[in-house]
Amino acid sequence: MEFDNLISKLKGNVREVDETLDVHDDLSGLDEEGDLLQPDPPPARRTAKAPRKAAPRPTKAVQSQVADALTMMITLPAGIMAFRDPFCSAAVLENADNIVAKLVPIVCRNPAMLRWFTEGAGYMDFFALATAVAPVARTIWAHHVTHSIGEEETDGDTEDYSHYTAPGFSS
Repeated sequence: MEFDNLISKLKGNVREVDETLDVHDDLSGLDEEGDLLQPDPPPARRTAKAPRKAAPRPTKAVQSQVADALTMMITLPAGIMAFRDPFCSAAVLENADNIVAKLVPIVCRNPAMLRWFTEGAGYMDFFALATAVAPVARTIWAHHVTHSIGEEETDGDTEDYSHYTAPGFSS
């Protein structure tokens, strides 16, 4: 019963559609001088691009250059990672040669990657410097920050070993 009351209330709130609304289907008047929109330009013709030539096969020297770059790019972060996680960085360093061997053919097949690794590779000098400095930074970190090397634990008192006697020696 209440449902019927709800339906009748809803029907009472519905507006009646005005049938006298005049809508024309003819849109030809929109193309007159008063139109604000400019007509769309005709579609541009696409020209077929010439197929790219296959990249020349990299020489052994180029492959070696790519391998050296990849080796530095893998070992440097692994060396830095050794500060916080010596186990995972050791795994990366153990497998770096195999990873590099698998990456070199991939890089050499991709002309853009090959150019990045070989042309204007001045950034590699900075990787080489960082690789050379990494052991020094690791030692400084271990000595001065984590205090894991180089300092004996002497808190003012030293262990007294006088009550231990050597076998066969009497005092």
